[in-house]
Order: sequence, then C-alpha cells, then structure tokens
Amino acid sequence: MTGRSLVALLRQRLPRERHGELAPTEELEALLRQHVGAAWAQWPMLQVPVETFLGHIAGHLPSGKVLQVMKILHGSDLYLACACAQGETRALQAFEQHVLRRVPARLGRLSPNIVEESVQWVRKRLLVGSAHAPPRIAGYGGRGPLLTWVAIIAARIAGDLAGMHGRQRPVAEQRVGSPWTG
Repeated sequence: MTGRSLVALLRQRLPRERHGELAPTEELEALLRQHVGAAWAQWPMLQVPVETFLGHIAGHLPSGKVLQVMKILHGSDLYLACACAQGETRALQAFEQHVLRRVPARLGRLSPNIVEESVQWVRKRLLVGSAHAPPRIAGYGGRGPLLTWVAIIAARIAGDLAGMHGRQRPVAEQRVGSPWTG
C-alpha cells in the first residue's frame, strides 16, 4: 500500500463542505488501511485504483457518521461492488461465483423456475446500467454483507414472481364449479 494518507485521499473525494468531518486521525487512517488491505487480499485479481475505491466509499458515507460507518464497513464486499459497478470483467465473474451462486440456497423452497428467474432478474437489476444511471450495485453501501444485500433483493423479486405466477394460472387449472358460485 502506498505511503500516502488514505484519509487525505478520501477527503478529496468528499464535497468541500464535508471536509471538516474528516480530520485525519490515526484510527481513521488505520481503518481505511485495514479495509483497503482486506479488499486487495480477498480480490487480488481486481484492478480498482485506491483512489476509485476511496471515491466509492466517500459516496456512501453519511454526514457526521464517518468513523461509525468505517468501523462496521464490509470493505472487501464494497470493493467487489465498486469493481462490478465499473464493469470490470473479473469482478463480474467473482460476483457470479462468490455471491450469485449462493443466492438460490437463501430463497427457501420455491420452484426451481422461480429461483432461476429471480437470479436472472438480480443480474439484470444490479449489474446492468443505462445511459442515465450506473448499475444498481453501485448503491450497495457496505454496511452489511454483500451476499445478504443481494439475497434480500432476490427474495423480493422471487416474492413478486411467485405472486405473479400464482395469479396467472392457465385456464385449465382454474377451479370450475366452486361451492361459492352455486
């Protein structure tokens, strides 16, 4: 890791009016170094510059709570999300292998078709940006595990799909001669 102050680099990535929130302290510098080091150790194949990663962190720091958030940050997960948001091919492969592959087990007892369709929708929603917006994975703030965040999104999608599929039964499956209709 470089000899530069990570706090100073992070501060440069915050809006000027927020610079006062980031007084360089040994504790904050140590936390940043810990997060960057852990990210590089877990994802050595990714090529996200430290400045880009710190800019990504800065974008997720709420006003007045920098130190508190840094203490609970899942830096390695945030680093992967940052790389995915940049469209880095190796990051997308790592996301597929280490996150998406584990989502079906967290969806409970749903039909395999709903699970598969849910994972496809998660891919599209999180990893595909548009001309007007970056991929939604850029919105992951690192305050909880990335897998948990993705699994919650997948569960919501699965619930919507299961409800949709339940309402759209083929006509042959609909009940005829219901006791309530006489």
